[in-house]
Amino acid sequence: MTERLLSTHGAMSTDTRKNATSDDDGRANGKIPAAVYLRRSTDRQEKSLEDQRKEIIRYASEHGFGIVAEFVDDGVSGTSGETRKGFLSMLEEAQSPGRAWCSILVWDVKRFGRMSSDEVGYYRWLFKQAGVEIIYTSEGFTGSSADKFLRFFKQEAARDESATLSKAVIRGLVSLADQGWWPGGMAPYGYDLAYYDQTGRLFQIVRATGARDKVVLDPEGNTIRTVRRGQKVKGSHAEHVRLMPGADERVEVVRRIFNWYTGDARLGFKAIADRLNRDGVPSPRGNGWATSSIRVILMNPVYIGRVVWNRRSMGKFHRIADRREVERDGCGKRRVDWNDPEDWLVCENAHEALIDPQTFERAQAVMKERRDRARATGFLTGKAKRSPYLLSGLMKCGACGGSMHGRTTWKGKRRKDGTRVGTRYYVCGAAITKGKSVCQPIQFAQEPLDDLVMDLVGKRMAAFLGAKGRASLLSLVEEQLATQDTRDVQP
Repeated sequence: MTERLLSTHGAMSTDTRKNATSDDDGRANGKIPAAVYLRRSTDRQEKSLEDQRKEIIRYASEHGFGIVAEFVDDGVSGTSGETRKGFLSMLEEAQSPGRAWCSILVWDVKRFGRMSSDEVGYYRWLFKQAGVEIIYTSEGFTGSSADKFLRFFKQEAARDESATLSKAVIRGLVSLADQGWWPGGMAPYGYDLAYYDQTGRLFQIVRATGARDKVVLDPEGNTIRTVRRGQKVKGSHAEHVRLMPGADERVEVVRRIFNWYTGDARLGFKAIADRLNRDGVPSPRGNGWATSSIRVILMNPVYIGRVVWNRRSMGKFHRIADRREVERDGCGKRRVDWNDPEDWLVCENAHEALIDPQTFERAQAVMKERRDRARATGFLTGKAKRSPYLLSGLMKCGACGGSMHGRTTWKGKRRKDGTRVGTRYYVCGAAITKGKSVCQPIQFAQEPLDDLVMDLVGKRMAAFLGAKGRASLLSLVEEQLATQDTRDVQP
């Protein structure tokens, strides 16, 4: 069997290049040096990676190729080239001067990618420009001028197959949503995923843990197995999933959150997160409760038994509008678009509720009231994209390891012209979002930290740009911050 020389990240390593000796005519050990590219979209695909590998090795042996590198994309869609790490690593290797192979062996047109013929042509041109030939080992191309026409039609057929499958998936999802089945994704905190077979029989329950592992239970609640983080719970297309109340302690946490927010205590997001962290309650992802996790729970209508789906479109080829599939532009690239409320798919009483409707509506009213009050007092500014905090998110807290973020503290007394007086600091983000039980909100003045970094960067730039390096940097920074009104903030 032909020897396969692999590196850790899919590209050929330094040791691999040493082992791939070549003659003066570019042949490795007397054979044409070649790389192998393997891809599959899911672990249930008909042509497994190992099957592809065996067939390509056989082809290489019969046609005088010596395999010196292998690139793999496992569980990755082929409808785009820019999202495949193995593919991009192969292109980078092909364009590098130290490349030790001159051909790419791939099983068929589909494995190379289900991209449009235009995108495939672009990548083929890049490989050809680098002196690399792409060989489809199972397509039967003869090397004649007719190959380019056959390749075009095969490529378009592969692309059309993905688009047709997209339509079928959307029709199935609309039908499932109408019946209250869970359309996919993680179960909301406090719920488990209940799997039913074609006859409507419950055959397994999947429960998430604080460590982000999943536990598979039988209908009686006995543990069958544990699925580690990053692994999927395998199933069939014939089964359906519905939400069901999860562990009692998690259900109770959800109810406490709503009661704290709407009851006499009227706790806010941060206060609730701080209390849960202080009590040692495991969070949904196991890394502590944050204001965002509290907000998500309070806003989610799933807790009154309502499933709302299609709030946003993420498909590459189609989206749902007026309860049917509609083509999207964008050349099959995945992107997120928010849909109009009239296109949402809503199913009431889809599963058992954890909160009564009155409590849920009261939570929405409290949230709106606080949001309106914050806007009236000017605390919601929406200036994150134009933030003057140059180091926000780039520094780490020495106490807990969380990211440091910019924060402005405002004085109650205003200037004579009505502007407010504020002071800028950097503070631990975990302390802001998760409370003092996670980290103390120690503040560091912004100006000296920014000045220190600017001075260090300026000195480095001066080494490359001369004495004007620091001045150039300052000019660029000032230009970026020109739209930020700093009159009401003092250092």
